[in-house]
Amino acid sequence: MIVEDRTATITRATRLERLWTRLTGDLEFMELCEFSFSEEIRL
Repeated sequence: MIVEDRTATITRATRLERLWTRLTGDLEFMELCEFSFSEEIRL
C-alpha cells in the first residue's frame, strides 16, 4: 500500500482573470456552435 501526503495552495482568480475567462470561454463556445451548425458546401 502506498500512502502519499501532499499540500496544495489554492488562490482565487482576480476580477480581471475571471472576466477574461468568461469572455474567451464564450467566444470559444460560439466557435464550436458555428462549426457544428455550419452548412456543408457541395460542389
